[in-house]
Amino acid sequence: MKQRSDQLLEFLPQALFFLDQNYTVSYANPACLECLDRSRESFCGRPLADLFPRGEESPVEQRLKELSEEKVFEAVFDIPLEEERQKWVRLRVRSIPFMEVDPGRVFVGSVEDVSKWKKVEEERETLLDLAEKANQELKEFVSIVSHDLKAPLRGISSLAGWIRDDFADRIGEEGRENLDLLIRRVQRMYAMIEGLLRFSRIANTSEQRGPVDLEAILAETLRTLSPKEGIRILREVPLPMVAGERGRLRELFQCLLDNALKAMVGDQGEIRIGACQERSRWKIWIQDSGRGIPPEHQERIFRLFQKVSPEEEGIGVGLTLARKIVRMEGGELSLQSRPGEGTIVFFSLPMADGVPV
Repeated sequence: MKQRSDQLLEFLPQALFFLDQNYTVSYANPACLECLDRSRESFCGRPLADLFPRGEESPVEQRLKELSEEKVFEAVFDIPLEEERQKWVRLRVRSIPFMEVDPGRVFVGSVEDVSKWKKVEEERETLLDLAEKANQELKEFVSIVSHDLKAPLRGISSLAGWIRDDFADRIGEEGRENLDLLIRRVQRMYAMIEGLLRFSRIANTSEQRGPVDLEAILAETLRTLSPKEGIRILREVPLPMVAGERGRLRELFQCLLDNALKAMVGDQGEIRIGACQERSRWKIWIQDSGRGIPPEHQERIFRLFQKVSPEEEGIGVGLTLARKIVRMEGGELSLQSRPGEGTIVFFSLPMADGVPV
């Protein structure tokens, strides 16, 4: 019977070996020897710990002694080959029930070539390290740009204001208008830098995720924005609890509601806010009765600093930031709009775990 099983093992594609009660290799099939690039004589009859040494005390030897308790031993080792090549293998060993049947086969082991996956893992670690360094450099760059550009801009704006006021009689009406234009341009540049900082902070900061009450987020945002008396804010249904980062979601509502308020024509208008469940997510919408967006601009305005027209309020950061936040939270954001009929923005967010719908 044993002879027949050994014959079967010889032809198996899986790399297998056996250990006796002293953790010495008693048998290895051809697939195992090929995987380890060893001859039968150099592998069989030797303690497994000697075949995979590590430092003064081999972890193989340590873990093998604990096999009877933990049942399975698993580790990954590198095997040096010729021409400075290297192979990585995953080694698994477990005890065999009814060991009295064959004292030379108390434990069974398997070997798997994981060189490809090890290389992918190392490349992944390298890329993650490079990404982390690039991210840190970006943070430093944004901080430097913020400090080094905002201070001169404040100085230019102040100086232009002094010249306009102190030398008004000398520069005339046209000169004053040019200085006012200069101040407005400086203020716009300052606002664009602030927008970049907001975008950078959202992309590079994180907080603990958990249930977030969108009702509370909406109330806070409306207190901050202070809509005009002629603008009606209608909540179609109570807003749900979602899973996410509270700071990001507050920034999301700030961007979308601020955009909706700026879209109003005159001092009258209506904003409707609602939500419905779609499978394991919440679909939320913010609809305004403002001027609307022409079809040819509806994708372009999601790019940084892009607006429907130069005369519009703002600097063109809100929708870019809103879509970025929703995607970071694992959702998607889109809009539907017709000129003169308003805009409705849809976005999805994950449901909060353990919170009743």
